[in-house]
Amino acid sequence: MKYISEYDMKRAWGGRNAELPGDARESAVLIPLIYNEGNWEILFEQRAHGLKMQPGDNCLPGGGIERGEGPLEACLREVSEELLVSTADIDIIAPMDAVRGPSHRIIWPYLGVLHNYKGTFSKAEVDHVFTIPMEWFLEKEPIRSVSRVTYTPDEDFPYDLVYKGRQYRFKEGRHEMLFFENGNHTIWGATARVINGFLELYRKTFIKE
Repeated sequence: MKYISEYDMKRAWGGRNAELPGDARESAVLIPLIYNEGNWEILFEQRAHGLKMQPGDNCLPGGGIERGEGPLEACLREVSEELLVSTADIDIIAPMDAVRGPSHRIIWPYLGVLHNYKGTFSKAEVDHVFTIPMEWFLEKEPIRSVSRVTYTPDEDFPYDLVYKGRQYRFKEGRHEMLFFENGNHTIWGATARVINGFLELYRKTFIKE
């Protein structure tokens, strides 16, 4: 094998940026604030019932990040497509902290104000939209449920290559699921984690005790 020096590796890779694995999934969502009679409301979508993935779920507008896109670019594109609005009417305030779902999908949330919104949406993706006052969320604590996340090998798993074989103890994880119940609408899962992260930051910044 040809010897490659440290200098050669640094010259070839010195400016390289790390990438996620090809099967890793990322998405970006908007926490859309709408100003209504002196108060902020958060806009949600109920996903179209004919969709293959998570039909009928209540979620924030957004979606998958395509190759070559950054999270913010994907967020603006997806919101524009789903709510049929111009990106000029989406005023981004700040990025919020990323959230990782149980399937390891990384979600990049952005907080923004939606201006001039007329209630439009793409019927191919959205069944209907609704708003919940931000004040309601600030007065509530989410319902919390913790689940065990286990590793279950396939039947052809090569146990003979692992210490103790079939008696090997795979590490278990724990995943906390959050639920906000508001009348006929339940906000849960990754969407609830995004909202809860925003609320925690809001309380820390503006509601100091």
